[in-house]
Amino acid sequence: MRIIIDSDPAMGTLGGDPEDCFALMLALNSPELVVEGITIVQGNVPAEKGYSNAHHLLRMLGREDVPLRRGCLRPLDPGREVQISFLESRRDLEQITETVEPEGEDADAVSFLIDRIIAAPGEITLVTIGPLTNIATAISRSPDFAAAVKAIVMMGGTAACAGNITPAAEFNYWKDP
Repeated sequence: MRIIIDSDPAMGTLGGDPEDCFALMLALNSPELVVEGITIVQGNVPAEKGYSNAHHLLRMLGREDVPLRRGCLRPLDPGREVQISFLESRRDLEQITETVEPEGEDADAVSFLIDRIIAAPGEITLVTIGPLTNIATAISRSPDFAAAVKAIVMMGGTAACAGNITPAAEFNYWKDP
């Protein structure tokens, strides 16, 4: 199955959720999946930090062949910026994830998503494990994008329990629904 993963990987940050790291490692090592690319969105960490984290993970796994693109730096709703108090408990492990800046097209996840999906209509599944800012931006930029996506598998939301950011909202959907 061909997939693109849209992620907010906080794996190099103390207090950051490790699930994105595990999901990326599992997908990259699965014989059933072809990871067409990884796009980074702001969320658990700023997009700049998430890009560096994913860059280092790909290097450690020997998977620099997988396209990596940094996406939206801010949520669509400016009122959804991560609260400083939420991030204050996190301390970067700089010896593991020094900052890496994307170059050229590596800084444009939304164009990458649109180009890849439109070039292969009905063939690529989006796996979103962070806020949906990159996806929403792609939909607003390209009227053909949504119809060309094979499927979307999302991690987010809550049904039978309280949210983790407000009593009713889970972080990924609160950040950019």
